[in-house]
Amino acid sequence: MVDTTLPASNIADVSDIVVDTEAPQVMSFSSTAAEGTYKTGSVLTITALMSEVVRAGSSIEVLLNTGAHVVLTTPVNSTSVRGNYTIEAGANVESLAVVSYTLLAGASDLAGNAILVETPVFDSSKLIAIDTASPVAPTITAVVDDVPQVTGDITLYTNDRKPTLSITAESGAAVYVYNGTRYLGQAVETDPSNAPGEYTFTPTFSLAEGTYNFVDRKST
Repeated sequence: MVDTTLPASNIADVSDIVVDTEAPQVMSFSSTAAEGTYKTGSVLTITALMSEVVRAGSSIEVLLNTGAHVVLTTPVNSTSVRGNYTIEAGANVESLAVVSYTLLAGASDLAGNAILVETPVFDSSKLIAIDTASPVAPTITAVVDDVPQVTGDITLYTNDRKPTLSITAESGAAVYVYNGTRYLGQAVETDPSNAPGEYTFTPTFSLAEGTYNFVDRKST
């Protein structure tokens, strides 16, 4: 006769077993960087939030819309993996995003289920722009006389003591106008949507008679 009596202890008494067959998901990608525009050499931390804890050493490689590849990983069991992205020259995007990602060795949860590869979702609550292009130097494109009898673009002589200067420069820049080295005032951007930006400047005081050498400079 076979003895079917259970032993005094069994596996349920001495060990907890978790059955997990569900693959972890990347819920979203984000960056800890503040909203704003970043230049060449800036370092941004990219984070992937997981749907559950993934094991230490789990790594994924992301492709950003700047064309850069960044490896995200975790040294401990965690619900996120992260990595640093160093901006290189030529990377210019209005809003940083993850285009795609691939799994590297060991990218799984504690049960060994591999992370799912799906369409990436990047945090859209803040705008992170990348601008590595050289700034546009300010240029005076016209000096206009609006005092009769002769009005329009000034070529040399004018009877307008407050002529208006038209200037092009990088949008959002602070553009200052000088007569040689003497500061006259700051130009005003008229249409920030244009690239380069369009600015105008009219002296707040009447210019004395004489020769003027207008110079525009952008703040550094």
